[in-house]
Amino acid sequence: ETAAKVSPRQPNVHFGLGYLYWKTQQYDRARQEFEKELEIDPANAQALAYLGDIEWKNDHAESALSFLHRSENIDKSLRIVALDLGAIYLQQQNYQKAKSALVRAVTLAPQQADAHYQLGRLYRALGDQAAAKSEVRKAQELHKKADETLLGKISSSPPDLNPPAKTDLQKQ
Repeated sequence: ETAAKVSPRQPNVHFGLGYLYWKTQQYDRARQEFEKELEIDPANAQALAYLGDIEWKNDHAESALSFLHRSENIDKSLRIVALDLGAIYLQQQNYQKAKSALVRAVTLAPQQADAHYQLGRLYRALGDQAAAKSEVRKAQELHKKADETLLGKISSSPPDLNPPAKTDLQKQ
């Protein structure tokens, strides 16, 4: 917030602030910051993508599609765009477009459970129960792995805040 006040026209400052608001589900504040970012840089694909995500979360599919397509035209590598497009197309029963988008989301980040879960939902809607079970199983395994990693981090000892100084022999 201080950076935005000091340098309100600095590129990416409003995007960064908007992203922090988005992460904490303060979507109205995030929207304002992403819109300010677009005033500075109308081709900021990430700001467009997150505005699309906010619209999708607020159940405004057509508006979301507009932002997401604009973002995709600038940068095809944004996973959130592929994931949201897939979810919207799935809801609209446009299964061919949903599959294309969700497969791209999985390709962009195969270790993220949400795209596997959405792909499982798609396969279930298409009547392919084996593929649906496989994708849902992948999603569950990825969630379990993430939970185990988090548990390991939580239960491990914190790092020493005052590590001993290295001797001359250790420095070599």
